[in-house]
Amino acid sequence: MAEPATDVYVLGAGVKTPDHLTLETVGALRRSRLVFSIYPLSDEVTHQLGLSAELRCLLPMFESSGLRRDTYQAIAETILDAVESARPVAFLTPGNPVVSDSVAQHLLSQGKARGFNVRLLPAVSSLDTVMADLTFDVSPALQIYDASWLVSHNMVPSVHAACLLLQVTTFGTALTTMGRTLRAGALAELGEYLQRFYPPDHEVVFVQSETRFSPGLQKPLPVCTLRDVEGVIPGTLYIPRLRDPEPDLAFGARMFDKEAFDAKFERRQKADQHPPTSEVDLPNA
Repeated sequence: MAEPATDVYVLGAGVKTPDHLTLETVGALRRSRLVFSIYPLSDEVTHQLGLSAELRCLLPMFESSGLRRDTYQAIAETILDAVESARPVAFLTPGNPVVSDSVAQHLLSQGKARGFNVRLLPAVSSLDTVMADLTFDVSPALQIYDASWLVSHNMVPSVHAACLLLQVTTFGTALTTMGRTLRAGALAELGEYLQRFYPPDHEVVFVQSETRFSPGLQKPLPVCTLRDVEGVIPGTLYIPRLRDPEPDLAFGARMFDKEAFDAKFERRQKADQHPPTSEVDLPNA
C-alpha cells in the first residue's frame, strides 16, 4: 500500500547550511510547493539545490521582547494555514527539528489534529557538531539540559558524566532575545546553581560550531566567572565531568565471562546471519 501524500514536511537545515542538508531533505524541498524557513535562503543556495518552490522567510515574525511561545504558535499556524492552497509545504529549521524546536512540535501535534500528514526528517544538529568540535564521544554517558529548565526544575546534574546546557543565551527568560545581547550578571544565577555541584574553579566551555554566518568558537572559563559573562556568546555550555564514577567490579567481570555470555545470547540461525544495522555491534558497545 502506498504511503499517504505528505502535506507538511518538517525539515532540518543542519548547522552549516547548505553543506549539512541531507539528500533526503533536498528531495523533500524539491517536492514542496512552498518552503518556510527561519533564515532566508540565498539565490545561490536555491539554485544549487534546484528549488522551484516559493520561499518565505519567517524571521520577521520573531518580535523582539515578545513571548517566544506566542511566536512559535503563530509560526506554526501560518505554516498549517498554507497547506490547503499549496500542499505540500515545508518548514526548514536550523539544526535538527527535534532538538530544541517548539515550532516543529506544534506542527506535529496541531498538524495531526487538522488531519494533515506531517513528515519529519532527521538532520545534523548542534549536538552533533558541538561534540565533533570537542572531539568528545558521547559514550558512555552524556547529560543534556535546557539551561533554564535545569534551574527552574531543580535538576541535579551528575558530576560523574559530562553535561551540555542548551539555550544558554535565553537563560531565565521566556521572551524573545533576538537583537539583544547579555548584560553582565545575566548568567549569575546559572553560575550559582552550578556551584552547588561543581567547585568554583571547575572549567566549563562555551561552544559555537561554525555556521554560514560565523566561525566556530570555544571559550573555556571557570564556572564561578559565569556571573561576569556579557555580550554575544555561544548558546551551548559544555561541562566536563568532575570525577570518575565508581564501577561495579562484579558486573564488569561478568561482561567478560564466556559462560555468562552464552547464557544470555544464542547463536542466530543461518538464515538470520545478516541483522539490521541497528542490531550490529558498534565500537565500544
